[in-house]
Amino acid sequence: MTQESTVQAFLDALNSGDVNGVESVLAPDFEFEEVAGAGQPSRAALVSELELIGAAFPDIQYRPVRQTSEGDRRYVEFKAIGSHRGPFLGVPPTGNLVIVSGVFNLETTEESVRRLRLTVDFGGLRRQLLLAARATASPGATALNE
Repeated sequence: MTQESTVQAFLDALNSGDVNGVESVLAPDFEFEEVAGAGQPSRAALVSELELIGAAFPDIQYRPVRQTSEGDRRYVEFKAIGSHRGPFLGVPPTGNLVIVSGVFNLETTEESVRRLRLTVDFGGLRRQLLLAARATASPGATALNE
């Protein structure tokens, strides 16, 4: 495998909703550098976050927009697109399609992902969800007239 194919295997596992596939690409000493929830920067913390996202957006797809590299680091800018089917960030499911931008900052080897820093526009995502929830609660209302 190459570092590029390691990144592709990671993305493929994410997009298929295969948590075991994601784990199989992670190094034994994997570190999740930016844990959003409670917990240590570990594989378990990453799996927990992926499960939360997957429960809220079961059809989520991470679409790479641009990939760059610097040394052992791979930067994958993406747009994630999915339907809001479960509660997320305190907002009940709306059924609406959402789009969120982010960056996977991966330290890779030819065999695995050793470290991951995930940057996501959760503020923008929450605004989308709240606008959709308001529109759902008020038939005929739009984001422009609220």
